[in-house]
Amino acid sequence: MSNFFSLNNPVWNFLGKLADVFVLTVFWFVCSIPIVTIGASSSAMYYCCLKLTRDEEGYIYRQFFKAFKDNLGKGIIIGVLMLLFGGILGFNLWFYMTVESSFSKPMFVIMLMFLWAYLMVLHYVFAVQAQFENTIKNTLLFSFALAIRKLGWTVIMLSVTVLIVVGGFTVFLPLLLLAPGLVPFINSYILNRCFKPYLEAAEEESAGEGMTEE
Repeated sequence: MSNFFSLNNPVWNFLGKLADVFVLTVFWFVCSIPIVTIGASSSAMYYCCLKLTRDEEGYIYRQFFKAFKDNLGKGIIIGVLMLLFGGILGFNLWFYMTVESSFSKPMFVIMLMFLWAYLMVLHYVFAVQAQFENTIKNTLLFSFALAIRKLGWTVIMLSVTVLIVVGGFTVFLPLLLLAPGLVPFINSYILNRCFKPYLEAAEEESAGEGMTEE
């Protein structure tokens, strides 16, 4: 019985992580208020969630705001690009769904294909930005390539998002408020698996360069 109340108990450990996720969600909302900073706050969210799921917890407050500052420039640009592209996609889907013409149905199907690609990239891009040092262009391209290579995991992550959003609308409305933290937290368990080979390759390359310099 004493083991159940131990801080090393997996149940309490997981509940502690969920408490951290709640705090991170509050930080995310506050830092996303200007809208244009939503990319930087999302990158900071993923940075912290990736560490949480690797059992590398630290001071959540410091980690989030340091990551927010580090990703501010690129995060703003990526966030604005994703918002613009998402808005354009949404408008086109609405337009071709409401307008009756000979090309509306084919165009609607094409827009759905673009939406699928957009959602796949969306589930990787901020995590990639948080985990890897790269140009904005390469971050976007790597996110898309990774989404294709890890298609099975991508579908699972999309399913997690859909389940949480649908559950929020149909079962427990406050779940929608927790979604900005809960979705990255759950998906980070998968993302760590996806990133592992690339991180190991980067470490080996860095070690090789160090030996060459010596």
